[in-house]
Amino acid sequence: MSVKPLYATLVGSSKKRRESDARVVRLRKLETDVYDWAKIIKPPLACLRKDREMLMLLEEEKLYGFSVARVYSNAVNVVIAHGDQARARVFAERWRAVKVEAQGEDGNEGEQAKALAERPSQHMAFERTAKWT
Repeated sequence: MSVKPLYATLVGSSKKRRESDARVVRLRKLETDVYDWAKIIKPPLACLRKDREMLMLLEEEKLYGFSVARVYSNAVNVVIAHGDQARARVFAERWRAVKVEAQGEDGNEGEQAKALAERPSQHMAFERTAKWT
């Protein structure tokens, strides 16, 4: 049985590197779109679709922790701004779970996410807009 050296494996994976690079470029583009407050108050479903795409790309790239937490945090902001408390609770719980896994129970954002999950209407941006189209 012949064993390929590591270098040969890396050189032979240029297609995978290009695919990964394309995913990272797409992630950066999505980040500029979804982390812009002016765009958050626009069509929320479009923002949530972009958040979903980001989660899929992060999974493909095996990027977890803070990146995933940031996507859930953004989703919370989107749905809170549009007054959707049910979705806010779900996204806040997911945000909290990721933050606790990354930071432990004592993390500041974990507590913030927990508070939002319990009382989304207390967020300062709650119902800034109610346009779901």
